[in-house]
Amino acid sequence: MAAVKGLELHPIIRDPFAFVYSRKMLDCDTADVNQLLANYPFIRYNRQSDLGNSTSIILRRFLHDVRDRFEFDSTQTLMDFVQAGEGWSLVTGLCLLQHPELLEGVARVAIASLLPPVPSVEH
Repeated sequence: MAAVKGLELHPIIRDPFAFVYSRKMLDCDTADVNQLLANYPFIRYNRQSDLGNSTSIILRRFLHDVRDRFEFDSTQTLMDFVQAGEGWSLVTGLCLLQHPELLEGVARVAIASLLPPVPSVEH
């Protein structure tokens, strides 16, 4: 965003992605990501949407070889498939706020806990 004289920008919210999967697939709160990746497809947002584009970037950078099977525009439909054990997905908390019932039977793991640590830089 171009600077506007007299305007200050302040972040007001942070909405990180979470890795979600049905407890039918793996009945524990600590996901064995490799087991899920090997045995279940990724359920993705439409690749032309902002969320679809963001999840594609995460996959390319960190999870690499992921097979996908379904692609949806709607969080509700995507989470219906996750709940049914058809695969796993990446979603944000704000996506789930409208329909908290979508989390019934679904485990969530913060993406940050699945990624390798970022090396710190000393100045």
